[in-house]
Amino acid sequence: MGETGQEIINAFTIERSEDNKIKPLIKYIKDYASPKENTGFARYTFQKWSQLENESIERSIKELKTLVKLCLYTEQDEMICDYIVYGIQNQAIQEKLLAESDSLTLESAVSKCRTHKTELKLS
Repeated sequence: MGETGQEIINAFTIERSEDNKIKPLIKYIKDYASPKENTGFARYTFQKWSQLENESIERSIKELKTLVKLCLYTEQDEMICDYIVYGIQNQAIQEKLLAESDSLTLESAVSKCRTHKTELKLS
């Protein structure tokens, strides 16, 4: 581990009852070395995401679901659904989605996009 590792370990605040135990030490090291969450940047990335040309709706939704997990929103499917409604470029589908906005779910929004056999063009 070397001198640097020893300095890091010495900086940990370890309970007396955990002193000389390996599991708490491993946990402290993992916590120290794990990348820190940056929710603001994750939300920025989610909001700036745009669909690739000719990308299927299934692939787009899969990618949005991966991105939204890092945002720590409590209603992730609702966020993706809103993203589709507000960002879709096909005005006819957007109007249909908005007409049902009170009862719209992610699954029904995706289904409507599939039914219209349109590319999901999100900005």
